[in-house]
Amino acid sequence: MLVLYSGRKNEFEADEFAFKLGYGHGLTATLDIIAQHPPAHGLWKALYSTHPDTNDRIGKLQILGVEYSRY
Repeated sequence: MLVLYSGRKNEFEADEFAFKLGYGHGLTATLDIIAQHPPAHGLWKALYSTHPDTNDRIGKLQILGVEYSRY
């Protein structure tokens, strides 16, 4: 459980770093695409399950200041 928490925390930190570099909107758009098409099985599903919820990541990026709407 601690490893999963640590990995998820690292993802949020990486997202914040990408935002600071100016990639917040692009990352949010990509995460939105991923959220609409989650992997069904196999390696990608295993990797996906170790990351924070995609919508939570988008929400945190919006808190940082990314103006994003999928519509």
